[in-house]
Amino acid sequence: MFLKENYNIIIQVVCEALNIDKSKLKALVEDEDNQYLLMLVLSRFNCMDVNLLKSDFNLENIHSINKNAEEKLFVNSEFRQEYFKLLKQISEEKII
Repeated sequence: MFLKENYNIIIQVVCEALNIDKSKLKALVEDEDNQYLLMLVLSRFNCMDVNLLKSDFNLENIHSINKNAEEKLFVNSEFRQEYFKLLKQISEEKII
């Protein structure tokens, strides 16, 4: 239960940060960068639940997506800034 609560909180924060309505969750992962940010943040806070991700976002190969997200984090400085901005927002709000 704890995992699902944190998962939902992170989804909400990511949606707010990216200006996406939470009721349109599928729109969150239409953009590859958003998909990668979500995976990295969920991993960072140990909220990576494969079953929830599959049911909420219809993602099949989560391991591959997560690996690509980690690679992009190392290579792309703009993407890295966005990731740390999300982490800072979560920390400032003391959500988790």
